[in-house]
Amino acid sequence: MGLLEPSAMPIRILVVDEQAVYRAGLRELIAAKIPHVSVIEASSLVRALSCEPRSNTFDLVLVGADLSNSAALDTLKAAREGLPATRFAIISAAGTRADILASLAAGFHGLISKRQSDTDVLSAITDILSGRIYVPVWRAEWGEGGGRRGGGAVGGGGGGALEQQGSQDDRQHTV
Repeated sequence: MGLLEPSAMPIRILVVDEQAVYRAGLRELIAAKIPHVSVIEASSLVRALSCEPRSNTFDLVLVGADLSNSAALDTLKAAREGLPATRFAIISAAGTRADILASLAAGFHGLISKRQSDTDVLSAITDILSGRIYVPVWRAEWGEGGGRRGGGAVGGGGGGALEQQGSQDDRQHTV
């Protein structure tokens, strides 16, 4: 049975971010749109995990992180390795190609950009809970031709990157 199928146990998601407004907004969005979910907020991953008993793990941890801070990334890696059954995703304001590759190389299950729409964030969360790896849609140069690069879930049944059209036009993306 998958995590998103109705069951007796709710899906447990931990949202960790320094910005209280972002945490609260994300908690409300998840609670309103994903059934059978329990969302816990924390400003610090270390504090959140020390308050929760080890036997009371999370299905998903969404953690806001500055990926340029190697000490923070090491702390996240240690937490991820200490909770092997828990899926971890980075929430980042940057979301550059380098950030995405660094988070995936570190073993995380995805990177969600704070700049994504509510729909895209929910899609990312459900993809990660379903066992896929998630990367956001972004614009990048592909060889000589350039153009739009697809994004979305990787893994699961298809085994490759699934192309997903962005919900923003060129002007909205620029703004």
